[in-house]
Amino acid sequence: MLSIYAVILFRRACRRKISTFQGRTQTRGIKVRTFHPPCITSVRSKLRDIIIRRATQADPIQRIAVRAIERKGIKLSLWEIPGQQQFPAFQDCMFPDMPSLWVFVWSPVLSTNNDRGSMKPMADFEASFGYWLRFLASKRRQSNTTVKVIVVFTRADQIVSVSSSLSPCINSLRSDFLGVIDIVDPPFEVDARKKESVKAVSEMIFKTSKEMLEGVQVYGICKDVSEHLSKYLKTSKRRIITWSEFIEICKHLPIPNDDAKLKAIALSLNDSGIIIYVNNIGYIVLHPNWFCNQIMGSLIHFSESKACKTIDIHGFTTRVFLQAKLELLTKSEVKGSLLVDLMEAMHLCCKVTINHGVPNSNVDRIFIPALLTNGSSMEHLQWRSSGCIHNIDDDDDTFLYMGRRLQCEDQNLTFLTPGLFPRIQVLLSNAFQSFGDNNSEVTLGKDFIYICFPDKEIIVVFCKAKSDHVIDVLIRADHPTKSQQRHTPMTLAYVVKHIINTLITICAQSTGIQGVKLIESVIRPDCLRFPSRAQEREDQCVEITYLKEQLRRK
Repeated sequence: MLSIYAVILFRRACRRKISTFQGRTQTRGIKVRTFHPPCITSVRSKLRDIIIRRATQADPIQRIAVRAIERKGIKLSLWEIPGQQQFPAFQDCMFPDMPSLWVFVWSPVLSTNNDRGSMKPMADFEASFGYWLRFLASKRRQSNTTVKVIVVFTRADQIVSVSSSLSPCINSLRSDFLGVIDIVDPPFEVDARKKESVKAVSEMIFKTSKEMLEGVQVYGICKDVSEHLSKYLKTSKRRIITWSEFIEICKHLPIPNDDAKLKAIALSLNDSGIIIYVNNIGYIVLHPNWFCNQIMGSLIHFSESKACKTIDIHGFTTRVFLQAKLELLTKSEVKGSLLVDLMEAMHLCCKVTINHGVPNSNVDRIFIPALLTNGSSMEHLQWRSSGCIHNIDDDDDTFLYMGRRLQCEDQNLTFLTPGLFPRIQVLLSNAFQSFGDNNSEVTLGKDFIYICFPDKEIIVVFCKAKSDHVIDVLIRADHPTKSQQRHTPMTLAYVVKHIINTLITICAQSTGIQGVKLIESVIRPDCLRFPSRAQEREDQCVEITYLKEQLRRK
């Protein structure tokens, strides 16, 4: 059985949302996300149903739905992800491996009600399509083959010849991303209400999938384990099992009782999307659709509702509430404590200790970046006016300012994706807590991380410089005296080792931005006194490689 993986990202037209499909070919084992029992039907019927429902639904719930399709030995999983560009932290976690086939679906109609037949301007399409092409180029593994993208225009019953009108834009983007992304020609124009109109799209998806899967080795043992787990899920109704239970289930199959080989099988099934293997705590989610839809999707939707008073606008809640809420979502079928542990192990959340300035008043809170949907809170970001260092009104000679910037080398084709920084927040916070340094204090908020020591402050901020986002690392330390001549290089060495190198490592992970080549720059110290004023730092940077080259020449 050869398999292909596809995702649908839906965004409501009234909020200038777009529709895309995402596909992934098999690279190891069975590359598919299956959900149980599998729904075997025609792909054109599913595409038609999804598009029509999302086009007519007034207020779509923010959650993921999955449909499995099989035809002629190829299995296709459609992932419907409404509004997930608003919740990128969860999106990046669920798609750790870069797919190789995408289908971009776009409605050219300006309005579905009053302006029937009026076409959106070309700039609207160029902005939407260009964004996703840059997203693909940024997430793409450097070793990957060229990513294929199929373009589909809907509402052919209202506007005709959309392809010819937008062909100059498509050809221009095709030329820009040549060698990185292959935009399939020609685009499709469909009326999603008619099954026959969608037939050509489904034929192209399966045709392209089959071509991409040619020569890919399929491991029969992974297929056998997958089918066995599906039967176990159907009979036992248990959606999460322990690693020891997984081993016990595999004993019924002709598999060597070798822990390393069993882990290799579990990792293959995890990469295929059949299970979620959380190896750092030894648990396996047998039903990814249930976890994505009923757990995370419902939690995200609940955090948006006005009834939610216990998840604040900064993404914080208590462990007790989160456990109770998760148990409610599962109707007490799974312990809330286990689900919180899973979220922490998958880096969807982290524990943060909050100190209110009173001895022994530490409060443990759970920080969930995926729930941060409101505007940035950086406008109030500043160096601490009291606490670990000195007052900001003191003379500037009291402090030493330093800064580093990470940004994309190719800002035309790549960018720092929206899901990157929420993941950085969790991993960097966990890293500092693992150091066991009681003298440091970590504060998290939308688009920033604040780390305070007795002798220095560090702010890692995700901010805009000109048109794209960058990551700035800002440092304010006590100014060295004559007896502290090694203070400055030691501070910088600490930041490079524990901050800069960690950021680069996270970006290079499969859940990072492997298609992006990062460059590091030095920020002029004079513009670092006010951290919230990102615009003052826009053109105040010099690349480190350039500085090194100038020093060599001298």
